[in-house]
Amino acid sequence: MILEEACGIAAPGARRKNIGIERLGWNEAPFAGDQALLRQLFLILLENAIKYSETATTIRVGIEVLNGRPCVTVRDEGIGIAAEYLPHIFERFYRAAPDPNEESRSGGLGLAIAQAIIQAHHGAIECSSKVGEGSAFTLWFPSESTTPSAERTHTLA
Repeated sequence: MILEEACGIAAPGARRKNIGIERLGWNEAPFAGDQALLRQLFLILLENAIKYSETATTIRVGIEVLNGRPCVTVRDEGIGIAAEYLPHIFERFYRAAPDPNEESRSGGLGLAIAQAIIQAHHGAIECSSKVGEGSAFTLWFPSESTTPSAERTHTLA
């Protein structure tokens, strides 16, 4: 539900660039967390994917449960991130984008905020990327068994 809302909010920006948002494996993944923060987390990743992707490409968003842990992946067909920059992309004010234009100019806080949100939910964020092919951000949430049952009120889908 939360990821679906974030995709809906990001959709107009994607449409302006003729970018599709494709949903893959949207299995329900029960999770306790702050809905507003999780929505912000997903929006950061979706908006970055849109910002750094060429027109007429696709962003693929998936939800699955792996080894008992909810996992969300946002994969784009954007400019990618060089290997030497990957260790730094979650640092505050760090920008790895080459020659920023008006559209991609930012303060370099988005991924630092995303990391803080996922860590506040006892999860982790990873990025794999290849220059010219795009990036994939994977969010790992704690297993359902580590969350008190009274708090299991939301689903990530």
